[in-house]
Amino acid sequence: SRQRQSGPMAALCWPLVQLLNELPDLPELAPLRLRLLPAPAVDRFQLACDIAAQFDRYLTYRRDWLARWQAGQWAQGTSPLSPHEGWQRWLWTELLGRMPRVSAQHPYDRLLEALTTDPAGVAGRLRDRRLMLLGAVAMSPEQLSLLGVLSHAMEVHLFAPDPCREFWQDMVSPRARAEIALARPDQAWAYEGEPSVLAQWGRSQRDYGIQVMNLAEQCQTTVDEPLREQEHAFADPARALPDELSCLQAMQQSIFVASDRPWSGCSGPDSSLQIIATHGAMRSAEVLHDVLLDCLENLPDLQWHEIAVCCADLDASLPAIEAVFAAAPASRSIPIAVSGRHADADPLLRAILELWALARLGMPLPAVARWLENPVLLHSLDLDEAKLAQWLELMDQAGARWGMNPGRGPAKHSWQAALDRLMLGAAMGDEGQTVADWWAVPGVRPGSGEPLGSWMRVHDAFDRLDAALGHEQPVADWCDLTAWLAEQLLAGDHAWRASLQRLHDALAQLREASADTPAVRLDAAGFERALAEALQDGAQAALPGSTVTVCPLGGLRGVSWRVVVLFGMDEAAWPRNAPRGEFDLLVRAPRFGDRMPRTDDRGVFLDAMLACDDRLIVLYQGRDARDDALLNPSPVVDELLDYLVQRMPHTRRDDWIDQRPIHRFFHANFI
Repeated sequence: SRQRQSGPMAALCWPLVQLLNELPDLPELAPLRLRLLPAPAVDRFQLACDIAAQFDRYLTYRRDWLARWQAGQWAQGTSPLSPHEGWQRWLWTELLGRMPRVSAQHPYDRLLEALTTDPAGVAGRLRDRRLMLLGAVAMSPEQLSLLGVLSHAMEVHLFAPDPCREFWQDMVSPRARAEIALARPDQAWAYEGEPSVLAQWGRSQRDYGIQVMNLAEQCQTTVDEPLREQEHAFADPARALPDELSCLQAMQQSIFVASDRPWSGCSGPDSSLQIIATHGAMRSAEVLHDVLLDCLENLPDLQWHEIAVCCADLDASLPAIEAVFAAAPASRSIPIAVSGRHADADPLLRAILELWALARLGMPLPAVARWLENPVLLHSLDLDEAKLAQWLELMDQAGARWGMNPGRGPAKHSWQAALDRLMLGAAMGDEGQTVADWWAVPGVRPGSGEPLGSWMRVHDAFDRLDAALGHEQPVADWCDLTAWLAEQLLAGDHAWRASLQRLHDALAQLREASADTPAVRLDAAGFERALAEALQDGAQAALPGSTVTVCPLGGLRGVSWRVVVLFGMDEAAWPRNAPRGEFDLLVRAPRFGDRMPRTDDRGVFLDAMLACDDRLIVLYQGRDARDDALLNPSPVVDELLDYLVQRMPHTRRDDWIDQRPIHRFFHANFI
């Protein structure tokens, strides 16, 4: 997925929007002008965000390219890497000229210069401070090497995870080993290693380990590696290894000791490693509920907070999971806590974002009815189900269909026309009468205006937003309008005050980021995209809870659990497809240490497997619910199955897959 516009990206995005609106007629800008020719304002903003994200990657991984661009040179050699390098170089140099508060010297260079020229002064300013980095930090090799220089001025502690106690930096995947054997048969033996899945899934961990070892050698630092002395990778290193290992223990131990020997102590498939195929997300949620009940019954002293359900696609999986778990009877109820959701999962933020979508559609009555069911709106507008139903019935009787007024909708079926009929009915009494061409619709009490008192707040909000739709405005004006809408519709003493503050923080971020580019004007669709990005940037990270934790896969990386469920591991779900833009120059000249999303996702799968103590349960859609056609699992699950069959030759793939029937009441479940 596209990166969020945080940090440097937020600062770069708005000047880029202005530059895209003012492109000169230069030959190197021809590919960019061709792409922008038919683009509306929202697409220009999206392109600016994509370019800002790409420049942010260059700042991290290709600092030398940016320096060469500033000197008027190409990134590498004497010719461009692609037709898109010319306009990127022009945009970068123009950006630096339009951002006077941003130094042309990279912060890396400034810190390195200070550490080199005045180490004593830097050490004095950093006295009694220490830097501690936990886990695999997303840094380029060059940035990581700076920690070695910084260690001469202050304490630097790097806690680097390693799935294996052996030195496995020369291990490569089976595919890479086959390529080496074809090109250099005499050297292929040097790249052999066990288990094969460690090389297939652990490339990101391996590369980070190499960088840490290079850093230790560069700084001439002794590395404390207690895991090299451990006999096994399980919770208590002092406890002896059991005589017979479960499948999960054999897998974890094989990875830890870089050998397939632990599988000799495993008898065959068991409950510690379950791969379950179903007929879709809803059936997977039902099976999930059943297997968690089984775990709670059969694993001694298992508590809810020791279970994690990691979803390959949380947004797609959550409706089914919530529906199944909410419908369970009290005797079979399992509490869940969802963590790491997107911004639109918050009711208050969803209400403000959906309001923009309603305005674009013209506020159709059915969509407005669904929008008003939001619990925040019901609370703020002092509504309940009965009052809301009465509102909607009155509006339907008054002829409201879509459009705010006859100028921006159908003359007889706009919201304003319906409101006029209701007000006329209040003035004329309960009996419906015709005044000129207007039909007086009864139902509103004279004087008080009830039951439409709160509806006027909604109508005013709709009308003001609808009037702004057809115009491009500065970002600050859109922020002011959004703040007014929030005050009009969402203010009050309710449980979502923190979400309301998060909305105001996002608006403040947008105002600040666009303050230096007042000439940039966006239409409503462009601002809606910018607001959604700013809200998502402030989304809370996944956190473990006191109940069963449901989170995105990789959201709680490194946290230990007794039971881990990988939900929705379908063929196209994991590793995720993260296509890079056609103007990404990193793919033209890759380097060691570059982050590759699909490789990182494989590392996440490896970490999830190593994070569970008792059971690993993998759920995926193995058959089509319509025609029962066979479907493939995720590539990483497919590689896991291949490895299990290799280690246990007396088994077949079907022995490791538990194919559940399409219905919970299927007769095979009761045999």
